[in-house]
Amino acid sequence: MKKKYKQLGLGSTAILLLAGIVSCGEINDAKKDYSVTLQAVNAQVAPTAFGNGSLAMDKDNFTANINLSLAPLGTHIQSITVGGACPTIADDKNGDGFVDAVEAQAIAGKTLIPLDGDLSSQEAGADGYPVDNYNYSETTSFAKMLSDLVLPDTDPNDSIVKLSTSDELTFQGKVVMIHGVDAATVLPATVQSIDGLPAQATLPLVCGVLQKSNSGTTTGGTTTGGTTTGGTTTGGTTTGGTTTGDTGTTTGDTGTTTGETGTTTGQTGTTTGDSGTTTGQTGTTTGGATTTTGGTTGMI
Repeated sequence: MKKKYKQLGLGSTAILLLAGIVSCGEINDAKKDYSVTLQAVNAQVAPTAFGNGSLAMDKDNFTANINLSLAPLGTHIQSITVGGACPTIADDKNGDGFVDAVEAQAIAGKTLIPLDGDLSSQEAGADGYPVDNYNYSETTSFAKMLSDLVLPDTDPNDSIVKLSTSDELTFQGKVVMIHGVDAATVLPATVQSIDGLPAQATLPLVCGVLQKSNSGTTTGGTTTGGTTTGGTTTGGTTTGGTTTGDTGTTTGDTGTTTGETGTTTGQTGTTTGDSGTTTGQTGTTTGGATTTTGGTTGMI
């Protein structure tokens, strides 16, 4: 990890989440919401640790929120990484019973945005990493954060990466990783670390994949069409069908449903047979029940 990790101190509180689909140099889709659910990676040392977070971006205001519960004591390094999946115990390649920082990085990728006391800089804010269990909220200028992410990478061999000026910055599917267990935790000598830090400081704690939040949900209308037995129609607004022919085939339309207002408009059923003319010979038309569940559409 870059110099900021080597300056690791005991900050007050910090978080994990970011969002927005942004091309370098400009901000697209002014409002974005993303969320993450965090679950234990190394359950043998932190079986009950869990958390969740949310991110809101409104034009240039970027706000990240997270809460972490039932976590081990100590400082928690946290970040958004460039990978697309969280590590599991199946990724314990050396078989020592732990998913260490090196094994986790092979799945989740390197760090793109450290989530500390200064979201606008990869280098600054290391004293703002959270401690123990916490609730955190941090706001920054998205444009300022983005401009830092496209600076030259002064140390390509460490665990933090930069964007190129042609890269698109998107948070959908990015990974949030939180590290760190109690410094007194006994770990096998085979548990690897990164950037010269103790293995306890970098051991993966909880992880989650960022997803676009649905502020509202839309359920389209469901329409059950009627059975046609002749000339009277019940259900929707229907203009009765005309029957021509002996055996005719009935083509009916159950209508269109608009999910938001639950309005159903029935259309005519028309029967066309082979020969002859028969009008309303065999009975009544009973329209089906129309059930519409409207919805609301939230931010995308």
